Amino acid sequence: MITGSFDETAPIFDSWHITRQIGRGALGRVYEIERVEFGTTYKAALKVISIPESEEDIKHVLFNGVAKEDLRSYYSNLMKNVVSELQYLGRLKGHSNIMSYEDHEIIEREEGIGWDVLIKTELLQPLVEYSIDNRLDETAIVRLGIDICKALEFCGSMGIVHRDIKPENIFISPGGDYKLGDFGIARIVEETQSGLSRKGTYTYMAPEVFRGEAYGASADIYSLGLIMYQYLNHGRIPFMPPYPRKILYDDVEKAMAMRVSGKNMVPPAQGSGRLRNIVLKACTYERSSRYLTATEMREDLEELYLKQYIKKNRKNKKAKKGKNPGRGYALQTTVHGIDDTVSQVVAKENVQKSEQRSDTDKTSESSKTETRRGSRKAIIAASVIAVIAATAAAVYAMIPKEVEDISGVNNHIKLYYDGSKQLEYQVEPDWFKDEPVIFESSDKKVFTVSDEGLITATGQGEATLQMHARGYTEDASVAVVPKVTEIGNIDKAYELETGDTKQLKPSLKPEKFSSEPLTYKSSDKSVAKISKKGKITAVSEGSATIRISAGGTSIRTKITVKEPVVETYTYTPTVNTYRTYSNSSRSSGKSSRSGSSGGSGKKKSGGYFKSSDDQYF
Repeated sequence: MITGSFDETAPIFDSWHITRQIGRGALGRVYEIERVEFGTTYKAALKVISIPESEEDIKHVLFNGVAKEDLRSYYSNLMKNVVSELQYLGRLKGHSNIMSYEDHEIIEREEGIGWDVLIKTELLQPLVEYSIDNRLDETAIVRLGIDICKALEFCGSMGIVHRDIKPENIFISPGGDYKLGDFGIARIVEETQSGLSRKGTYTYMAPEVFRGEAYGASADIYSLGLIMYQYLNHGRIPFMPPYPRKILYDDVEKAMAMRVSGKNMVPPAQGSGRLRNIVLKACTYERSSRYLTATEMREDLEELYLKQYIKKNRKNKKAKKGKNPGRGYALQTTVHGIDDTVSQVVAKENVQKSEQRSDTDKTSESSKTETRRGSRKAIIAASVIAVIAATAAAVYAMIPKEVEDISGVNNHIKLYYDGSKQLEYQVEPDWFKDEPVIFESSDKKVFTVSDEGLITATGQGEATLQMHARGYTEDASVAVVPKVTEIGNIDKAYELETGDTKQLKPSLKPEKFSSEPLTYKSSDKSVAKISKKGKITAVSEGSATIRISAGGTSIRTKITVKEPVVETYTYTPTVNTYRTYSNSSRSSGKSSRSGSSGGSGKKKSGGYFKSSDDQYF
């Protein structure tokens, strides 16, 4: 029997008290704790890991071959590994992107075998909790990648591979920094306590780790790439059904199998082309094709972040001020510089010319003067050419060499089903305003785009619009949503007899789309036909499905067609009764009786009256 010695009501670390439990995992509980000193309240987080966690854990260890008499030795060795991991936490303390470890305490249980490991850390908000109420845009996802790369770089300098990178182990500080937490200890306990079996989630595990092969720093990079992929893909990991399709219970398992088998990932549904390429490189199946170090990935993300920052500032400046006069002013100053330089050279030459001229030697010096004059002209010309060349080089350097932006396009475009939108855009800088733009749709089943930038919705879902101009690429997400959200006034099923008809009168919501055209389709016209106006005609016995569509939304109703019941009557005068037969009972050889004393029978459709001596009347 396991008897824990950890008392949640007792003071912790002498002066701290538990205020509430804020989390629980497979291998521990997390509490908020606080300490009050001179009217000031300090808060922290406390993680409690119990070794072993329960009687079931002991049974599991025994099942894997550990003898009862060796249990204490087994768990004592486990605790030595835990103490070693606690030393690593102390070495990682102080980094701005790693959860700060502050203290720990190990409490041995009073009875039986086991210990409670108490670890005090800074109190942070988990990323999973934060992202439920706060959508991470591209800039936030890039910052997440940069911060965790910095944490991994620091781990690498210590020779540490985290190997359990997942959203549950990433936190956000009050200042907005992303921090990596939950190092080592939980993993050590899990691996040792579970006997040789693997336990827990494999959602973000690198393929080589899953297969039990040797792994290195790229395993953590792979896991980080998967997290970023998920945030760019409507919360869905690779190989899951694309949004907005429903997720079935076995889809996660199928996606996992495809991922660890090496199947190529498709890009996430959202994000710029550059960010998606970074993410795909981070979680490439082949280790040699991934980022080899966290530094490489961080540098690519920082370059992207800087471009986004510059682009955002440029748009903000344009909103405040029409044109930037700086370029024209610089060019004008340079031209004035040319004129001033030429004037100074000419003036200097004229002064030298007048000073050297002599009245008494005009004749003898005339030839020399002409020679010097030619030399001076050559010097002046060379000076002017040099200045003009330098100015031309400066002007050429100021001419843009590449497209820097395709502005004016909303990065999140929303269209109704079968709607269209003409894009308005501007290639920047102005030097490239006439540069042709190539448009591409990542999924033509969602939308198509013409060479002129006309987007036409073709089906529900979300896809990426890519715009290319002179080597520059700009992405925008296009979401196609239905106009009609509800088709009402239709039952789930109808029963008809052959030859019957039924007029459907569906109602559409919301009201503004109530006049959307309706379309009908039968799965089997030999059983039930339906007209363009929704009139069903029962043709023959069987079942069919009628699909009703309007404004991008569809519903189905089941039509069951039966043969009509046809009854016949036989009159027996001696007993004054009728014997009634239906077409269905005749086929099975069964009959049903009905009596009518002294009455006469009504003729049914397809029936007849017959006397006992087989004479018709």
